[in-house]
Amino acid sequence: MRTRHAALVASLAALLIAAEASPSPSPSHATAHAAEAAAPALRRDPDVQARIAAVARATSESEAAAVLAALRAAVSPDYSDLVPQLALFLLDSEGERAGMTPALIVSRLGVTRAQILRGVAPHLDTPDPELRAQLENLLGAVELEDVRVYLTERGTSPPDGLVRYLYGRSPAGAVALLGAASDGSARASGAATDAAPIAEVEDARSALAAGRASAERTERAATTLDALSRDPDWRLRAYAAAVLRAEPGLAAVDAGAFARTRQDPDARVRAVATATPPR
Repeated sequence: MRTRHAALVASLAALLIAAEASPSPSPSHATAHAAEAAAPALRRDPDVQARIAAVARATSESEAAAVLAALRAAVSPDYSDLVPQLALFLLDSEGERAGMTPALIVSRLGVTRAQILRGVAPHLDTPDPELRAQLENLLGAVELEDVRVYLTERGTSPPDGLVRYLYGRSPAGAVALLGAASDGSARASGAATDAAPIAEVEDARSALAAGRASAERTERAATTLDALSRDPDWRLRAYAAAVLRAEPGLAAVDAGAFARTRQDPDARVRAVATATPPR
C-alpha cells in the first residue's frame, strides 16, 4: 500500500509539472472560495465513481479519450467535486492500474496543483484517518508556495485540517508559511521574528535522526520547545506540538510541554498535537 501511495505522489508531481506549463482555465477566486465554504461532508458520488472506474478499465486510447470526456462533462469546471472523489476511489482501488488512475486523470484533464489544493483542503478535517491519508497523498504534488498563494487569496484563517497537514509535512516550513499568510491573530514574538530557536531545534532533530545527538544538544532543544509551547504565537506552539509528537526523544526530556500543547486553548494547536497518524 505504501509503495503504491509513493508511486501515486511521484506520478502526480511529474504530471503536474507538465500540466502547469499549460494550465486549463480556472474559476475566479471568489467562486472557488464560495464552493469551498459550502463543501458538504465527503461522500461517494456513484456516477463520478463509475466514470473514474471506466477510465481505469479503458483498454485503448480511443476508449480512454471517450470516458475521460464523459468524466469531464460530469464534473464541475474547476474539478472541486472530482478531486475528493479521486481520494475516495483510491480507498477501494485494487491493483496498480486502478491505483494510478487518479494520476492519469489529473494529467489528461489538466487538473492544476491549485485545483487539487482547493478540492482537498475543505475535507482534511475528516475523522477518517484512511481517507485523510488519501487526501494528503493527493497533496503530495502540491508545493508549499501553492499553499501560500491559496492562503493569501483565501484571506481567512486556514482550516484546522490544513494546519495539521502542514505541520505534519514540515513543522519549520509551516511556521514560515503561516507567518507569510498571517491571519493577524498571532503576535510577532521574538521567536517568530528570529529563526534561531527553530533552527536550533531542527539541528537537534537532524542530529537525532543521524544518531549523533549529544545529551546537551537534546536538552537544549527540549528547553527551547518548552519555551515555544508557551509562546503567545499559536504557530510556534503548534511547531512545538508537531516536533514533540514526531520526536519521542525530545518529548521524553519534558513530558509537560507536549501535554500542554494537547490542552492548548487554540483548536489549531490541539489539532496538531492530537493528530491521528494515518495507517
